[in-house]
Amino acid sequence: MANEQDRRASARQTEDCSIYFFGEGSQGTWQLRGVVSDVSGDGLGFRSQHKWDVGTILWCAVPSKAIYSRAMVCHCTGRPWDRKTGVRLLAGTLARD
Repeated sequence: MANEQDRRASARQTEDCSIYFFGEGSQGTWQLRGVVSDVSGDGLGFRSQHKWDVGTILWCAVPSKAIYSRAMVCHCTGRPWDRKTGVRLLAGTLARD
């Protein structure tokens, strides 16, 4: 997959800031928090206690980096108390005014 190679080749910046996720489902609305570990041109990695299924679409916000976007989960690994998840940003980043 050429796109996969391009994504992995992009430079990553180490970060340590909060990320918030928002969603809506049959059980109502929800909000979760994680900690960003790295950011690249089209995605980011974060740590949280939640296990995300690959392919899940999330609304995410990283206020300190002015990132507000839809994202798709690409991988989720680790132990229940510290999972590492990678997402690809789908809607691009929407900067604050």
